[in-house]
Amino acid sequence: FTLRDIESGATVGGTVTRLPGGFHFKPAAALTRGATYEANLAPGITSSQGAKLNNQAIKWRFTVIGDLEVANVEPPTSASQVLTDTARISVRFNHPVVAFTTLDDQKSLPQPIQITPALAGTGRWLDTSTYVFAPQNGLLPSTDYTVRVAAGLRDQTGGTLRGEYSWQFSTITPDVYGSTPLDGEQFAAPDEPLEIYFNQPVDLGSLRGALALVGANGASVPGTLSQGGTKPNLRTDYDENGVPTRSYDGVIVRFTPNAPLARGGRYTLTVDPGVRSAAGSGTLANSYRARFDVAPLPRLTETQPSAGETAASLSDPLSLTFSAPMDWDSVERNLTITPAPSDIYTSTGRVAYSAYFAPKPDTDYTITIGGAARDAWGVPLGQDYTLSFHTAPPTPALALVGTGQRIGAYNAYVNARVLIQHVGTPVVGYALYRLEPGDVARMLTDYEFWDKFQPGSGALVQQADISLPGDRNTSRLDTLDLGRLDAGLFYLVVDAGSGLVDRQVMAVSPYAITVKRSANQTFVWAVDMATGKPVANLLLVGATYNYDTRQPEPFELGATDADGVVQRDTPTADASTPFFLWTQSADRFAFSTSIWGEGVNPWDFGLPADYGNSPVVGTLYTDRPIYRPEQNVYIRGALRLDQRRLSYSLPSDQQQADLTIGDPEGNTIYSTTLTLSEFGSFNTSLALARGAKLGIYSMNVVVSDRNAQAQSAPLGSFYGSFSVAEYRKPAFEVNVTAAKPDVVQGETLDMQ
Repeated sequence: FTLRDIESGATVGGTVTRLPGGFHFKPAAALTRGATYEANLAPGITSSQGAKLNNQAIKWRFTVIGDLEVANVEPPTSASQVLTDTARISVRFNHPVVAFTTLDDQKSLPQPIQITPALAGTGRWLDTSTYVFAPQNGLLPSTDYTVRVAAGLRDQTGGTLRGEYSWQFSTITPDVYGSTPLDGEQFAAPDEPLEIYFNQPVDLGSLRGALALVGANGASVPGTLSQGGTKPNLRTDYDENGVPTRSYDGVIVRFTPNAPLARGGRYTLTVDPGVRSAAGSGTLANSYRARFDVAPLPRLTETQPSAGETAASLSDPLSLTFSAPMDWDSVERNLTITPAPSDIYTSTGRVAYSAYFAPKPDTDYTITIGGAARDAWGVPLGQDYTLSFHTAPPTPALALVGTGQRIGAYNAYVNARVLIQHVGTPVVGYALYRLEPGDVARMLTDYEFWDKFQPGSGALVQQADISLPGDRNTSRLDTLDLGRLDAGLFYLVVDAGSGLVDRQVMAVSPYAITVKRSANQTFVWAVDMATGKPVANLLLVGATYNYDTRQPEPFELGATDADGVVQRDTPTADASTPFFLWTQSADRFAFSTSIWGEGVNPWDFGLPADYGNSPVVGTLYTDRPIYRPEQNVYIRGALRLDQRRLSYSLPSDQQQADLTIGDPEGNTIYSTTLTLSEFGSFNTSLALARGAKLGIYSMNVVVSDRNAQAQSAPLGSFYGSFSVAEYRKPAFEVNVTAAKPDVVQGETLDMQ
């Protein structure tokens, strides 16, 4: 065996000691730190039993641990513009320098760094290799710092820092964050100090020679400088997602002109390089410039509507724009609108005032702003401003009242009178056409058919032009009297020209029809509207609408009995499908549809409705509505089978209930087959994970029949839900104060 230094080639002397299954080599002298060595086992080594172990040489290399070195520092070497609120100065070594210890023993450990200029603060070993110094009062601005680690520092392996290590960094030099007035400001105050915002205190003496405020004529504005404290959160940094990461305060220096600035004047503020920091040697490297305009004297510059407008909008606000920011209270005190509106709402911008009110159509208005209205600096307008305009007439409109569902019901015993809402339509033409029940069913369910429907000329019953009374500028309700119409279905169109058209299907009948239906039955009750008595022997046709063929599918319902009732099974796959019925005889016409169900549906009365006619009725609930992650959700429920005879039964042994729970993203997180009690009830629980998603969780119970082949046929289902949130229970603190400090037993103590 030999060991040699790779760099020098020298062989390392030492002794070899045989061990069971190997050997031990002890160098005669310590190996050189950081050096690389090669170990060599010559060929032909034999075991204690004489067996040859290797036919070729065995070689390997290793490097001895080096001396202690500095691996990393912060702030980085030669860093510039380091912030003064930097919280740590640290050095990390390549080897452990100190052993693990308690916080109380930190004082006995070496303090490896020296900072120039000196800083008050505390240092500690963050781990065995990292030392951190926390400045007590931050860093000084515009200052060059040097940090030294003295030579001779030893590590835990016996290594030594051979030479002194030092690095330098410098803190922020003066910089201008901004100023008030802002660059580009149009309405600067004429009599307020200017403010310049620096990133640190600066020397006012050096600033006096660098700051200038110059007017448009090139003349400098004299003034005085003074310190103004700090402006919090003047500047903010953001990450790539636009989220604020940190903010900076600004140090204020005020420049107060000796006299107010000229109204309407343009000024340029400059700060030249060379402004010195109040502490340290740093100076402002870049110049700063801001140009702004002083608010001009107040005057009214623009109005909406404009003066003399003859058709001012009825929906836009009255807008007044001034040359300068105004004292809006004084503007409102000096504003007159004639004729005066009954209700008015206002809003203001920097130089704009808006008044919202409902102007009268086709009316002369006069707006007066008194000369006493002042701007934000107390200067009055000095003269009255008068604005006159005329509002536009209202936009003509025409509508039949009650056409939201395209059809209306009318009594055949009296004149058919249709309400018309209109404005600006002195003459309206109308046309009335007969319709067939099948067409009406399509018109009420197929928008495209309704939109393009054109009645045949042979179906025309009557048409005429009528004059509508009243002021053309006022919306009115008037009646279109069509006279006594024969029972039947009609199509009414009203037309005022210029595209003002409305239409309606009219169902005229002497009978009132009530329809009630389920998934497989229909109940109809017919009553004469003149006598209120039931109508017997009324032959009825029912129809459902097929959305695939876009056609109604009629079937015979039968005739009403002596009570005016007909009830029969109906071939309806879905009870929510639109349903229609009408009479087969034209002389005893009646019409009804489920589309007229608005206001009389079960949910209008807070009642549940199951148009699927499920045989399963159940309820599912949890012990509370909201949970936190890692909590248990306790679930209970009960179910019954609906016998459809106003009675319910318990599930049998041949029925099972399966529960699934889904998270807010729709993923199934729990499923089980529930064990039903003799009362058809069940309970189970769910342990929420620590990382449970927040939101609403769905619970679904499916009840099935099990057959002899152990297969399940679903009967029905019911649902529930609960929420998961990182909520916190509300905490309340009540403080009470005794009326006196001491009491004797039995006395009453008043508390507040």
